[in-house]
Amino acid sequence: MLDVHATAQISPWADIADSVRGSRIVVVDEEYLRTQRPQRVLILPWNLREELTRQLGCVRAWGGRFVPAVPRLEVL
Repeated sequence: MLDVHATAQISPWADIADSVRGSRIVVVDEEYLRTQRPQRVLILPWNLREELTRQLGCVRAWGGRFVPAVPRLEVL
C-alpha cells in the first residue's frame, strides 16, 4: 500500500489548486520536501521524471528515494 501524505507543486504554472483533483492528496510547496524530508517522493508527471529528480537532488542527500508511477511503478 502506498500512503501519500502530500504533493509538492514545483512549477508555478502547474494547473493544480490546494489538492490533486479526485483525491485527498494535499498540495504543498517544494520547501515542504526540504523540511519534512520524506523517505519516498512519488513522481506522477512521467515526462518530467529526469528534470524533477535533478531539481530535487536534495532528496537523495538525506536518503530519500524517488518513485515514478508511469509507465510502471519503480523505486529509484
